[in-house]
Amino acid sequence: MLVEQLAETKKEVEQRIIRSIVASSALIQTETIKQRTKNSSSVIAGNTQKSTERLLSDLDNSLKGLWVAEAQQKLSENSQSMGKF
Repeated sequence: MLVEQLAETKKEVEQRIIRSIVASSALIQTETIKQRTKNSSSVIAGNTQKSTERLLSDLDNSLKGLWVAEAQQKLSENSQSMGKF
């Protein structure tokens, strides 16, 4: 009876060790993926904002008129929202 309990306890301990190692590894992988996604999103948002600013500058230099001012305003608003992203 004691031998059976010890064998069962040993089996439970082994299972817990395995679970803790696997769970820890999975958690690390998940956190790494989250960080990469966050960094990639920030880079994309920054690049989009810079491109929009260049486009605004080009529009200001090459085109004139009321519709251009409206387009520039919309692009400026979008650029600001990308900065907040």
